[in-house]
Amino acid sequence: VNSHEKYANPDAANIDSIIDRRRAWFEAEMEKKRERKVEIKYYDATGWTSLPAAGLSSLTPYATDTTTTINFSNLSGEFAGSGRADSVGALFQSYLYVDAVVAQICVTSDDGSKLFLDDVLVIDNDGMHNIRKICADVSPGVYKFDLEYFERFGGAHLVLEWGNPSGGLRVVPPRSWATVREMALMSQILSCSTLLLYITLII
Repeated sequence: VNSHEKYANPDAANIDSIIDRRRAWFEAEMEKKRERKVEIKYYDATGWTSLPAAGLSSLTPYATDTTTTINFSNLSGEFAGSGRADSVGALFQSYLYVDAVVAQICVTSDDGSKLFLDDVLVIDNDGMHNIRKICADVSPGVYKFDLEYFERFGGAHLVLEWGNPSGGLRVVPPRSWATVREMALMSQILSCSTLLLYITLII
């Protein structure tokens, strides 16, 4: 079955509806994905008291991994798949889809962490400290996601949550991550919608 079949006869009088339906189709396709992953890069953080000013992406990782949730709570042993319990840095990268019911995003960490959305620092929880939560407001949309983290010694802790004042916080679920391929698909869908609008206007 052609997944685009329902768009074969667009309603030229209602372009907004066509675009909305294409977006709905894209979101439905994303929901079908059983697993969306966050890429992780691990770094030797020996002697660190804060995250590098140039960012973790400026360094060479010693190992890589993936995860579907960022929910590493009060760990006394190895942090995630790093092979280390102490002196470890980690860079989490993906694309994050924030839906309309989410108003706030939070990072809880021990030790330091920084959250970037579309390369903009939105949460600075850096430095050596015990478990500490910092939150920031967030708007619906799809964002390039980078979360930097390091653990000096003692128990490691890193949890990413979101929610709203009325519904409380929950760990960001696997369905909210988008791959580079899915982002490219979204761009194609929006480009097709723009082309459709142009064709309709000149006919």
